[in-house]
Amino acid sequence: MFVWGLAVLAVVSVLAWLGWPLVSGLRPKPGAEVVKATPIPFAEPAGVALRGGKVLVGDWQRQTLLEVAEDGAVTSVERVPNPNLTGLAFSDTALWTSDAGDGAVYEHSLEPGHAVLRAFKNKEHAPSALAWSPPDRLWAADLRTRQVYEYAVGEKLSLARQVSLAGVQPAGLMASGDGLYILDARSRKLLRYRLTPQPEIEASLDLGAWLAPGCGPAGFALDDKTLVVATSEPPAVHRFDLAKLKWTAETTAPQADGGVSGGMKQ
Repeated sequence: MFVWGLAVLAVVSVLAWLGWPLVSGLRPKPGAEVVKATPIPFAEPAGVALRGGKVLVGDWQRQTLLEVAEDGAVTSVERVPNPNLTGLAFSDTALWTSDAGDGAVYEHSLEPGHAVLRAFKNKEHAPSALAWSPPDRLWAADLRTRQVYEYAVGEKLSLARQVSLAGVQPAGLMASGDGLYILDARSRKLLRYRLTPQPEIEASLDLGAWLAPGCGPAGFALDDKTLVVATSEPPAVHRFDLAKLKWTAETTAPQADGGVSGGMKQ
């Protein structure tokens, strides 16, 4: 029995040395080379950004922005003054965050402490996931209306476009060129839309095979080589190798509404 116990201990030690996650929900799966999952030491992730090659994850419970290294280590912690952070995005000159509970979007300084520069509010909305599109467009998913809004940023957030997403629950957004990417928390798919006057879904990446049951997406970021997804239950960062993922063609189109109501004022 003693020898058997030593053998088990040795196996566990080897797995830990190899960096295999020994946390429920992060067990290696077939095709694990596609993704590297690392646990992160906070309970409530909200939003992800790739900035200067660094992975930044928001934690609404502690009102912080964490830099998470590839091995899961937190290498920096920055305070973000938002009591209910539900999404984040970076422009060239500011950090933007949302507060779904207060119907608010905040523009923050990039300097340490991330002081609030401006606050935009509309009590009829519950902004969550955010995305920035140069030179002056901010996108926001809305938990209350179940739509995605494109705002022109000026003295106020002026509504430029809204897109209805039947059956989709956005956990993350990204706008790039004529494409809009949405991470659907329900299907756990990354959806790619073409931004025409009537936006159409083109393709999807089904991430469910690499996420444990009950593991909820809480934001994503994307570049040419890597897809980064933050999840809750358990809290983790998943880094996917895009070269090893295959997009699947989709045909369902959402409804676009060109109305100009629903903006947000300071």
